[in-house]
Amino acid sequence: MRIKSTLPARLIVPVLLTASIARAGDEARMVAIEPGPMAQKQLQTALIEAQAGDVVRLAAGRYDFTATISLDVAGVTLRGAGPEQTVLSFKNLVQGTGGEGLLATAGGFTIEDLAVEDARGDAVKVSGADGVTMRRLRIEWTDGPKTTNGSYGLYPVLCRNVLVEDCTVRGSSDAGIYVGQSQNIIVRRNRAYQNVAGIEIENSVSADVYDNDLTENAAGLLVFTLPDLVEKQCRGCRAFKNRIVANNHENFAPKGNIVAQVPSGTGLMVMASDEIEIFDNDLEDNQTVNLTVISYLATRLEFTDKEFDPYCETIWVHGNRFEGGGEKPAGELALLKVVLFRRTLPDMILDWSENPARQVDGSLPPALRSLFSDNGDADFARIDLAAKVPSPSKVSQDLAPYVGQHAPLAAVQIKRVGVAKRKPRRPVPKRLSEYGFFRGAGARQQPADGVLPYDVNTPLFSDYTVKHRFVKMPKGPAAKYSADDVFDLPLGTQLIKTFAMPHDLRRPDDGERLLETRILERGDDGWTGVAYLWNDEQTEAFLALAGDTIDVEWIHTDGEKRSNNYLVPNVNQCKGCHTTSAGMAPIGIKARHLNRAFDYGDMTENQLSHWTKVGALSGAPDADQAPRAVAWDDSTADLDDRARVWLEINCAHCHQPGGNAQNSGLDLRLSQSDPMKLGVLKPPVAAGTGSGGMQYDLVPGRPDRSIMMVRLRSTHPDVMMPELGKRLVPEEAVELIRDWIAAMK
Repeated sequence: MRIKSTLPARLIVPVLLTASIARAGDEARMVAIEPGPMAQKQLQTALIEAQAGDVVRLAAGRYDFTATISLDVAGVTLRGAGPEQTVLSFKNLVQGTGGEGLLATAGGFTIEDLAVEDARGDAVKVSGADGVTMRRLRIEWTDGPKTTNGSYGLYPVLCRNVLVEDCTVRGSSDAGIYVGQSQNIIVRRNRAYQNVAGIEIENSVSADVYDNDLTENAAGLLVFTLPDLVEKQCRGCRAFKNRIVANNHENFAPKGNIVAQVPSGTGLMVMASDEIEIFDNDLEDNQTVNLTVISYLATRLEFTDKEFDPYCETIWVHGNRFEGGGEKPAGELALLKVVLFRRTLPDMILDWSENPARQVDGSLPPALRSLFSDNGDADFARIDLAAKVPSPSKVSQDLAPYVGQHAPLAAVQIKRVGVAKRKPRRPVPKRLSEYGFFRGAGARQQPADGVLPYDVNTPLFSDYTVKHRFVKMPKGPAAKYSADDVFDLPLGTQLIKTFAMPHDLRRPDDGERLLETRILERGDDGWTGVAYLWNDEQTEAFLALAGDTIDVEWIHTDGEKRSNNYLVPNVNQCKGCHTTSAGMAPIGIKARHLNRAFDYGDMTENQLSHWTKVGALSGAPDADQAPRAVAWDDSTADLDDRARVWLEINCAHCHQPGGNAQNSGLDLRLSQSDPMKLGVLKPPVAAGTGSGGMQYDLVPGRPDRSIMMVRLRSTHPDVMMPELGKRLVPEEAVELIRDWIAAMK
């Protein structure tokens, strides 16, 4: 592969799997990637090894990727040669590698001048980052609008200081540009067409949305607040100088998603949000309604979130230009023409629902009302949208009580985020044998002195592989016991886990093939992970920063021969499962999962007792006083206990506060007792095609109506859960979860 650089040749330094790399002293590094069969590994390796200030440049051409590309290093720029010149296609993304096209989880991130086509899930997702710039991007599903397209084109979530500019998005089955649960946002000069929603600002604070061209979507611009999310409000948003015209496309969102309820032909909708200013927009020919301000009650969905405010307050609509629209209202809103005795719906519709606790003499004070001014000859109606057929007492076309002004909102200023350079990634051995974890070559997985084997009551499902687990702690301090949380393991601890495929699952002791060994190590800068691939001779495992795949065969429990293209994760994907609010951390090193007997060869002993005896653990009570989780496949144990522990091990590492899926509001830890947070009658958030047309995550007694079952049974990258580390359906666990839901009252 050719090496390109603008720096002198003497400054070019080769790096594993990258096309070229150049750095002058302390200056930023430039890595150049060109199309070709190695481009995916080259790009992923470059992003793993990147430092703050680095630019990874993709040359013009087409890149066909089969796995999510991920970044977790702050201050990196990913740059193409232009949105028509550099094209990243994810049409052939395989399951188990992630659901997104590009996923970034670090701040100071810029992505510009390229296209992402046919992502199986979200095209570009940035989560939990401070400082996000997306510019001159083209996001497209090339077969046109389809329900099976990915949910979001550009998707910053739980971010701060977000800039999205000069981008084009087409074909998203939810929102083309979706900014969720974020703060300090500018979305400007973008074009979104043939999406379900052109732009959506959801549960976010301080957003400026302006100079965007939104047309041919089912809905142009949505400003929403939804319940049961980490961030509880949407306020301080301005929408101005936008062209919101003829958004009359069929709503092709998967059923069950909240956006599927938005009527086709909606121009701009504000729902359950406060302090919103809408001005100087062109709203034309949106056939249901050009502009509507509604409460969440209009969805008729239940909610139990006590912190959620379903009402709109302090909305100011002024100086907009309206033309046409309202001629063919979709769905139930068509009835409003009859209620209002009109041939078309009004330009501006206000929901009747108001917060009764804040009313004075039966109405909101002016400071909290939705107010309208200087909108030309635009007409108006206030209607009880929560009722299928509003009573005459809750229908009014009198604008006079709502004429007025609020104080203008301040312009959003994106704060420049300083990014400190991280310490260079610590060099790691190229060969597993260099660690000295095992006696001999390691094929028999016999631990060396100072390496302690262990097991857990319920393992993570990894495509029917078995796992050999070990821990090596430095001499001196022991791990500190916790009854509920991960043990506090001393600095320098290494957790070793080898994945192996038995030749015959009916007789796992008859031999196996070692596939990979993963290592989590606690250093000065937290936990880091790497993976090593075992060779065919089973004599050595070699470092695989960018991950890989392995073709495996075995005899299954039913006696049938099966095969799989087993996935080895890249370094960044380790954090996909091991991320918590405190940073990267182990999952299974908890009392309830370790409290079990283990055969040490010369003796069988409870692990907590043994760890204490050999000085590896301090502060632990007697084993019978410590918590103990059941084994998920113990048919004699309680059904609820079995299902809950399987969900904790397989799902809760993401679905908990601080986890990678915290934005969903779903919490599957064993300690969670709130039925709604466990998913009972909880509407999905950002589920996309993962909803399977269902309305709730869990419906007691109705597994076939529950989104959780759809996700566990699927192998589609945008639907399957967990989305990383597996390609097969955990058939036995699916039946367990089915029985659990069916037994719910």
